Amino acid sequence: TVFLVAMATAARSDDLSKLSCEAPFLRERKSPPSFVLLPTDLRKQSRSSHLSEDMVVAKFSGDRLIDPFRTLKLYLKRVDQLRGSVKSLFVTYKSGEKSAPVAQTIARWLVETIQFAYKSSHKNLEKVSGHSTRAMSTLWALFNGASIESILKAADWSSTNVFAKHYLKKVETERSEFCQAALKPTTS
Repeated sequence: TVFLVAMATAARSDDLSKLSCEAPFLRERKSPPSFVLLPTDLRKQSRSSHLSEDMVVAKFSGDRLIDPFRTLKLYLKRVDQLRGSVKSLFVTYKSGEKSAPVAQTIARWLVETIQFAYKSSHKNLEKVSGHSTRAMSTLWALFNGASIESILKAADWSSTNVFAKHYLKKVETERSEFCQAALKPTTS
């Protein structure tokens, strides 16, 4: 559930750790089906000149097994009686105690999920971090036709500079390699 919410919102681990299961921080919309999430504390980019947008977990029209809206709705129902007094959206269970996860715990969950997926598909995995979902979701959205404006809004970026500088680096390198290879004369 955490992984799908991270992918659907391009949220940082720290932002995910600040989510609550209570109104007004969690609202379900019927049309279009979605959850609107608002962190209980300031996000990294919050400042007087920039108020962060709500995070939206929308219903995915593809495979229902990876629908973040459906998954979050099921998670909320299943965890409701187990959460006790914990008001955090996500709950940790350690030695029988329930608590709100810190950003590092959520980052670890994300890394473990990515590592498991790669291992299950017998693929090699380069360096991965809790921030990897942010890079994957924004790049995947771009390559699948999402507008730059929608990506900036979801990721809470005020300009394309951060996106280009930190997330499009590998793409630029690969394109440069392609260009060199495409124009290089053959040696036959």
